[in-house]
Amino acid sequence: MTSRKTFNLGFLAIVLSGCLGDEGSTAATATTSGPATMDLPAAAPLTRSEFCPAVADAFCLGRRTCCAERGRASCLEDVEDECRSLYAELLSSPAFEFDEARAGGLVELIRRDAEACRPSIMYYPMPHPGIVLSPALQEGDPCRDDVTAYGCVESTFCDWRLTGRCQPRKAVDMPCFRPEECEVGLACSFSDDGSAGHCVAPAGRGQFCRDRPCEDGLTCSAITRRCEADSAVGERCDDRPCERGLACVWPDEGVTDVPRCEWPLPDGSPCEHERSELCGPEALCIGMGADGRGVCSFDPETDYPAPRDGVCRSGFVLDSVGDEPTCAAYNAADAFCR
Repeated sequence: MTSRKTFNLGFLAIVLSGCLGDEGSTAATATTSGPATMDLPAAAPLTRSEFCPAVADAFCLGRRTCCAERGRASCLEDVEDECRSLYAELLSSPAFEFDEARAGGLVELIRRDAEACRPSIMYYPMPHPGIVLSPALQEGDPCRDDVTAYGCVESTFCDWRLTGRCQPRKAVDMPCFRPEECEVGLACSFSDDGSAGHCVAPAGRGQFCRDRPCEDGLTCSAITRRCEADSAVGERCDDRPCERGLACVWPDEGVTDVPRCEWPLPDGSPCEHERSELCGPEALCIGMGADGRGVCSFDPETDYPAPRDGVCRSGFVLDSVGDEPTCAAYNAADAFCR
C-alpha cells in the first residue's frame, strides 16, 4: 500500500483555490492536510472519462444559480476544456492511479459549494490533481522528464538525469539537484555558486540559515542569518514579520531607528493617512474629518495580505494564485460573477 503524494506540477497555476480555506466549506485546509487527505463527502464514484464533464456540470450549476447566467452550454464546454487541458496527460498516464470514489466526492463538494454560492470556487474550480490521483510507479520503474516524473511513489524520485528510473530518495549530506530527490522533510541546499547541492534538514530556531531553509513557521533573518520566530511587541520587524495582529511601525521622526512591532490602534481611532500602518495589517486609515484626519477601519471591500496561517477574516477568501497570497474581499451575492 503506497502513500499518496502532493503534486507540484508547474503547469497547474491554480491549486485548491476551488475547494479550500473558505468559511463554511466542508473541505480541510491545504496547509494542514494537503490535497491527498482532504475530507470529501460520500458520493457516487466517477471514472476518468466522467470526471471533467462532472466538474464542469457542478461549476456551471453555480454560474446559473448564483449569477442567473444563460449560455449553460458555453459554460460547460469552456470548463470541460480547461479541465482536460490540465488533466489530459495525468488521466491517460499509467503512472498514476485514479481514485474513482474521491473523484465523486470532489465533484460533490464543488456542487455543494456552488449550490450555496460560497466564494470557495469564485476564482475557478480546477482542483489539484493530487486529490484524485496517486503515484503508481515503484522503485526501479522507468520514468522520464515529463508528467511521469511525478508518478514515482513518495519514497522515491524520478532520476531522469542518470538512470531514467524511480530511485530511493536521498538522505542527509547526499548530493542532489532538486528538492524532490531528498527524503521527505529534507531540502536540497546549493553552494553559493550553485554548482553543487546536498540534502539537508531545515534549520531550527536560532540556527544558521544561509545555506538551507528554515523550519515551517520560522523566517531567515536578513540581519542575523538565523531562523527566527515572528517578531513580538517591541521587536524589530525590518528583517522578519510581526506576530499575527501586530503592526510593523516606523518611528515618528528620524531615520536612524528601525521599525518595531506594536499593537495597532483600535477600530475607530483617529489616524493620519500617511501613517496608515498604525491601524494594523488588516485595516486602513479611511475617511476625512474636519481636522483632515481619518479613522482606523477595516475596509470590507479592500484586499489585504494573507497572514502566515492563511486564515482570513469573515467576508474574505484566501487567494493563493499570485506570488503573494492575499485575503480577497467578496460579496456573497456575486461570488461567481466577479
